Amino acid sequence: MKYYENIYSKINKFNLSNIAVTDIDAWKKYKDYHHIYNKIWIAESQNIPCGPMGLYPENYPIIFKPIINLFGMSRSFKIIKDKEEYDKYLQDGLFWMDYLSGNHYCIDIILLNGTIKFYSCLQSFPYTEGTFNYHESIPEYQLPKHIIIWIEKHFQNYSSCVNIELIDNKIIESHLRLNGDYYLYDDDFTKELDKLYNKGEWNLEYKIEKKYLIPVFINKDTDLSNIQDEDIIDILNKYNCDNIHFDNINSNYQKETFSRYLMFDCSDLDNGLKAKDDILDIINL
Repeated sequence: MKYYENIYSKINKFNLSNIAVTDIDAWKKYKDYHHIYNKIWIAESQNIPCGPMGLYPENYPIIFKPIINLFGMSRSFKIIKDKEEYDKYLQDGLFWMDYLSGNHYCIDIILLNGTIKFYSCLQSFPYTEGTFNYHESIPEYQLPKHIIIWIEKHFQNYSSCVNIELIDNKIIESHLRLNGDYYLYDDDFTKELDKLYNKGEWNLEYKIEKKYLIPVFINKDTDLSNIQDEDIIDILNKYNCDNIHFDNINSNYQKETFSRYLMFDCSDLDNGLKAKDDILDIINL
């Protein structure tokens, strides 16, 4: 069993500094790019139908979510099927956009003076209420040409990290940092990240491994008092899974009704999903 080492751990291990880890870090650091967090701007830049609360769509379904959300985790995400649901779930600070169907990708990008130097891709498989069943790394993924054009247009002279989420090859969110789950990257990548932030350099040729990331979501009111970490680890060992990470289920970085309890990775999807089922079984006993 290997244990997950997040980006904070790697930064501390090598005594690095100046790396934007969260959206809050990035918001403070890149004031000229605050609009990148505005999801109405993101949608309008791609001609995706959208609008603030009070403006009704011509067609349904749509989704509600915050115009700006620096905490992530699909907070306030809601699928809206008709005008009755629109009026029922209307909430200040949200906006609506077309409901998009299709593959969901989470893509990390390294930019140097607006030029793409590296990117990696996770495909995310939705479950319920904005949560995911699992994520699969796609080492052979090719960034679509129209997305490259969009990136180069809106990030001229920018040297840092960008994370975008795509559905149906349309950008639904963007962030000025890497994916918060740092499972795809090693020590060498982290050291090169330090050069990017502090020297404006990127020279690493890096290829991600094929792996699956398996999250376990629970209801906010789930009683975990009888759950022992050792029991979870025994299950992961049984199925040859690695890199366990326990989340703070009460963090602001969680959803309002669901929390991600933990995440682990594995090289065999079937084993990973069996481990997830066994973990949920002991939680629900």
